[in-house]
Amino acid sequence: TPQRKGSQQGECGLIMTSDEEDASLDATATTPRSEELPEGFIGELVWGMIVGFPPWPGIIVPNKREGHPPGMIMVEWYGQKISFQVSLKTLRPFAEFGLHFSANYFATFITYRESIYTSLQEAALRCNKKFPTELEDG
Repeated sequence: TPQRKGSQQGECGLIMTSDEEDASLDATATTPRSEELPEGFIGELVWGMIVGFPPWPGIIVPNKREGHPPGMIMVEWYGQKISFQVSLKTLRPFAEFGLHFSANYFATFITYRESIYTSLQEAALRCNKKFPTELEDG
């Protein structure tokens, strides 16, 4: 069963606990797959798809729209200054960085580079780790 550790400074990510009675649980998933997103997941760092781009880092934000469809959540995308509703099932945990990061886009698109940098700064802050304060070209 996924459990939220928190997004406060000093707390990192999600943890998984074993649940032998729920054989349908994918042990590799750390993002909940239920129709309703628990309030504790607001602020979670994730990877998601923006049409025409590789997986993009984002953060789950409160959905202030009334009557949003079940299973849809609001994600604000780093470096894009936009947010929109996406299916919870399409999101992946930010901890899967190595699976979703695009070195080609990072090398060629400054917006992607800035979004990666900003999301890593946030992740480092949440884990009480130091991260460079400025993005260096090169």
